[in-house]
Amino acid sequence: MRDGTIRAQVTGSRPARLLLLRHGQTTWNVQERLAGLRDDVLTVKGQEQAKALGRWLATQPPPDVFYVSGLRRTHETARFIQEQLSRVIDVRVDPHLNEIHFGEAEGLSIAEVLQRFPYLSPFLRSVEADHPDWSWPGGESRVAYYKRIITRIQDLLNRHQGQTVALVTHGGVINGFLTWWQRGLLGYTEHFTIPNCSITEIVTHGNGLSVVRIAETPWSLTTASSGTE
Repeated sequence: MRDGTIRAQVTGSRPARLLLLRHGQTTWNVQERLAGLRDDVLTVKGQEQAKALGRWLATQPPPDVFYVSGLRRTHETARFIQEQLSRVIDVRVDPHLNEIHFGEAEGLSIAEVLQRFPYLSPFLRSVEADHPDWSWPGGESRVAYYKRIITRIQDLLNRHQGQTVALVTHGGVINGFLTWWQRGLLGYTEHFTIPNCSITEIVTHGNGLSVVRIAETPWSLTTASSGTE
């Protein structure tokens, strides 16, 4: 679904710097299952990814504040990041940054989703097929989800003018924001792969946004895995 009405809502004269950080690898990432609002824990590899990201962030201008979603995997990631930093930074929980609610599909692999809900096939990989009437069975409307996360990120950019804000969130959140920024679409695209503990950096200028880096892992070239949860 194309929506250009949200773009003009980023305002302010003082630039804000936003770091979108995906959580570390979880057990269901390894099993390629849709986690959604289910709490999942970091694997040992995910813990090491978060520590490595923290060590890299310690070499950069520090964030003024951290935001995490309401889900355990982001809290754990933020904790391991914080352990590597030279000072304690305020961490705020914001459920608006949660992953989409997959409803009855949570805990399933894509293959299992297609087996149980074959009518979803046209929607799973095509951003163009998105429309406001489509929802995960027993879950959240995809367009309502994208509006939720884009509006919230813009609110935070406006609230923290002149500051650096780090959001520890989810692959779908970051992908949805980038899809809207690049294409003006409320949806998901496979064009963006969001590795675990990757960094997407955004700065504001005037009434617009610039993306400095997309889903980079400068702390490592080999340990991140991909996914959307």
